[in-house]
Amino acid sequence: MKRPRFIITLLILLSSFVSSTVYASYTDSLRFTGSVVFTPPLNLELTNPAVKAIRPGESIDLDPDRKTMGFTVLLVEPGDQRVITFQIRNTGSNPALLQNLSPKNPDSSSGVSVQWPTMNNVVLDAASTSPEFTVLVMWEPSAIGAPEGVVNFSAAIQYTQYSPP
Repeated sequence: MKRPRFIITLLILLSSFVSSTVYASYTDSLRFTGSVVFTPPLNLELTNPAVKAIRPGESIDLDPDRKTMGFTVLLVEPGDQRVITFQIRNTGSNPALLQNLSPKNPDSSSGVSVQWPTMNNVVLDAASTSPEFTVLVMWEPSAIGAPEGVVNFSAAIQYTQYSPP
């Protein structure tokens, strides 16, 4: 009587071992884990800033990171204007698309107007420099009674990586 029990126990143990071995052989797998950080090599910078026919007291500055240009120009009478030029250099390895320039212009009551360059959908190839862009700052001729003071304005250029169609 002990013998059939022993055989049944042995068969159960043997079938458990065989089934777990078969299961393990079918469920083994190779796994890969990791992550990718994608930073496209796209780097635009301002270059060659200038005020045409610079006057005493006027200045133009470029931050060390070459992402921000600041300038001070003097307007001496209604109708006076100053021309600021700059270029954009793509030091990255991918082409860039200049999407647009979004200005914050001075209040019209100041008598000062700013004309910004158009930059809609300008493609700038890798390792290349744009043509010269021009900003025109003008004391409107009709603003004879405009108050004296400092007028501030700014603009930002949006760009992205260019993907040819």
